[in-house]
Amino acid sequence: MAPLLCLLASVAPAWAQADPWDALEDDQPHASVRLLAPYNAIAPGSEFMLALSFDIEEGWHIYWDGKNDSGFPVGVNLKLPEGFTARPMLWPGPTRKIMPGDILDHVYKREATLLIPIQAPTDLKGVNAVEISASVEWLVCETYCIPESDEVSLTLPVVSTSEQMTPSRDAQFIKRALVHIPTELTAKTRGVAMVWEGDQLVIRAENASEILFYPKADCPDLIDPIADAVVEGDELRLRFDPEGEESQVRGVIEVRRTNQRRPGLYELSTPRP
Repeated sequence: MAPLLCLLASVAPAWAQADPWDALEDDQPHASVRLLAPYNAIAPGSEFMLALSFDIEEGWHIYWDGKNDSGFPVGVNLKLPEGFTARPMLWPGPTRKIMPGDILDHVYKREATLLIPIQAPTDLKGVNAVEISASVEWLVCETYCIPESDEVSLTLPVVSTSEQMTPSRDAQFIKRALVHIPTELTAKTRGVAMVWEGDQLVIRAENASEILFYPKADCPDLIDPIADAVVEGDELRLRFDPEGEESQVRGVIEVRRTNQRRPGLYELSTPRP
């Protein structure tokens, strides 16, 4: 926990409205996490999506894996059986949180589900069951911040073929979580386009009522990160600091439309001209 305590000192702005010593007296967890699988068993060579599902106390928040003025994102140390591999974790779109002093963070409130694509090895002879576990650390904040952590695990039996992998009780929950994961923004994306006009990156979305941009941690700095990253209407213009050293613009675009219940989320990655 020592690294977390060091990082806690770096997020002092989030404490601005409360006595920081309150954090030392608060020993109640404000967020919890579960490790879920979509199937009740694993077959050799199968691919599946693990989920880390967070329940967050009302009024508190945890941090997205992107650019934040305070706090740090959820950290996961996944422990897989021999031969299993994991692809990069998939993060759902966050929400913007602006605090006094123009402190801008990108956070999750109430709940968040992170997804981890897993590939099983083709040879599981002699293996009757596998255990998957994870050490998870996060910072949960209200008017002050508290580092929390947990160890989660699950054990799944091994079956011979993928036809024997029956859906678990969490299968539909994980399927629904997938719709909150951004899809790649490309030239073929319908209804949303990006183009550079000089030093401005212009995002246009048909029939949009609002467009928001959530920058990744390594994205160049916006000139005005609070004002420049959101617009009412169907065109968002992103202006980046010309002195910025990062050459790749990376982030998530959220498109809200009055005739759609769920906003569109798009993963953006483009080099600066």
